Amino acid sequence: MANSTPANVASNATTKAPLPRGLALLGVRSAGRAPRALVRLASGRVVIVGVGSRIGRQKVVAIDADRIALSSGDAAQWLEIP
Repeated sequence: MANSTPANVASNATTKAPLPRGLALLGVRSAGRAPRALVRLASGRVVIVGVGSRIGRQKVVAIDADRIALSSGDAAQWLEIP
């Protein structure tokens, strides 16, 4: 089936924004008590993580609607959807 979206509509509805280099949060899915996040690693590989998952030396300690909290030792940071 051919794409029936007019070119001007598709052009106006599409945003071209590069993802930041390194770790990037692509999306979050909240399913009750087991939220999951889609993360692109620095290598380019995409993984699904949950609370308790490890990303390198960091541990996922929280998942919100549009960000995840990563902890490494005494330091913590939020990774947000770009």
